[in-house]
Amino acid sequence: MPGSSPTRPAAADRIARDRGAAPRRPDVVALKEELFLQALDEVRRRQPGAETGAGLRGVKLRDWSGSTLHLEVPHEFVRGLFERAVRLPLESALLGLTGSVVRVRLHVAADDGGPHRRDSPAARSRPSSLADFIQDENNRVVFRLVTQYLKGNPLFDPFLVHGPAAAGKTHLLRGFVELCKRDGESGSAAYFTGSVFGRAFRATSYRRRLDAFRAEVDRPRILVIDGLDRLGTMPATQRELVRLLERRQARGHVTLFAAREHPLRLEGLEDALRSRLLGGMVVRMMPVSLAAVQARVKAGLAKRGVRIEDGVLGRAVELSGGHPVAAETMILRAVAVARAEGRAVRAAELEPPERPAPGDGPDWTRIEGLAAEVAAYFAVSVADLRSPRKVHRAMDPRRFLVVMLRRSFALPAADIGQYLGGRSVSTVAALQRQGTALLAEDPALRELADQLQTTCHADVTAGH
Repeated sequence: MPGSSPTRPAAADRIARDRGAAPRRPDVVALKEELFLQALDEVRRRQPGAETGAGLRGVKLRDWSGSTLHLEVPHEFVRGLFERAVRLPLESALLGLTGSVVRVRLHVAADDGGPHRRDSPAARSRPSSLADFIQDENNRVVFRLVTQYLKGNPLFDPFLVHGPAAAGKTHLLRGFVELCKRDGESGSAAYFTGSVFGRAFRATSYRRRLDAFRAEVDRPRILVIDGLDRLGTMPATQRELVRLLERRQARGHVTLFAAREHPLRLEGLEDALRSRLLGGMVVRMMPVSLAAVQARVKAGLAKRGVRIEDGVLGRAVELSGGHPVAAETMILRAVAVARAEGRAVRAAELEPPERPAPGDGPDWTRIEGLAAEVAAYFAVSVADLRSPRKVHRAMDPRRFLVVMLRRSFALPAADIGQYLGGRSVSTVAALQRQGTALLAEDPALRELADQLQTTCHADVTAGH
């Protein structure tokens, strides 16, 4: 425990004297705070630079219990920079100060809801393009490995990418899925989040439609399951994954996973699935460097004939959560105002992208996320749900989706009809009546509706 060494009160007093303050009472809490501040000073001294400063921006001490230091970071982008540039130097500094190993555990602020928030259905449903993926020394090897793996006939299977939040795992894998869908035949690739996969498996098992679900996940040549961490409390789903890997390997299909931790450190993972994952390729992916993001934004601005100071550029990248397009938009808005007033852009006047207030219009990103979860439950595609044709297998799912769109988003019938292939208001009204009757007959559907509505409500609350 920090506080057991007789030299620590002297260190705390010395720090206080250096700052012109009276020596603090050497109680345990104050001592931990001082040791933490001293460790941060040591990190800045050993590793000066913009990336270290950005990785420490807004970091707060939440708790220090035993050998674990709990820190709070403002959002996922800072968490990624911290993991890449700060964690190891900080743990090394703490080892030197305390004489014992101290592990750092990060927590994202509870009110985080900006554009960097990546754990919501809205963020997961956001389309990804490899053209927007930034490569640098931290992810170039992973990019090449995934490219080679997807070319077929892999020597290793399955493939798992793990790394901290905001490392770009989802962006990379979804980008490859979208690329394969464009270049290959229909149904050549499929993407599931871990929670959606688990929910769809449980639902189809309950409704005795497991064969249809297995056919749906066996069919694509490339299958991506993102967020393997979410399956830690789903042992039956994990056992189904083991059987799924056996079937897909026999067919020569490839399966990719993404997780925040190495399989050896994933909590709740069954031995059979862990062994399967370790038998394939496991690679670590770190967040892209701050310099690489800034270079991408600077290149985009140069194409528009805009030059900006590095301080303004760094501030925009931080506020945007590491999203180049959002940072570029923010800077262009500030440049337009500054030019109208005949002055230079100031970093202090940059504002993060505004989030729409309730009632400003439908949030199509969250609607797409809801449609994806409904499609996964019924083992159909979102394209089937939105098709203007009468796809027989999508009739009940479409009715259910109409009811959920009305319940969760209060979406007008005209907007629902436009979203579902240009259907009329009267058709949407009929679908809603049929969907309501469907819910009245099926308790499993009612349970799913309650879960989805709770998820949508929580996501909207967190986003606003």
